Amino acid sequence: MPSIPGDYKAYECTGINCPVCELENPSCEGLPDGKNAFLGREQTPWYIECRGERTINKLTCPGGNNFDPVERRCLGEQGVGKASVDILYWMWFVVNVVIFTAR
Repeated sequence: MPSIPGDYKAYECTGINCPVCELENPSCEGLPDGKNAFLGREQTPWYIECRGERTINKLTCPGGNNFDPVERRCLGEQGVGKASVDILYWMWFVVNVVIFTAR
């Protein structure tokens, strides 16, 4: 059974203008259960919910507040701090290296 959304036929794109699967249907592979950053949508209200390394849901924070990837929760009006952005960039880099090396 596939664990990455892009592996399902329902998400298969055969046209010329297909979006990058990971940006539309993020993977929870290697992520802990619960709320996690939606890679590619950093510093936005978007986040994903994971269970057993499977993507359960794509969600947004209430009131348009940003999701903090370090705290793994929605923020108030203060936004995402620089330390959070640095860690998120590192996570994005590692995930992309794994994805593209596996292909």
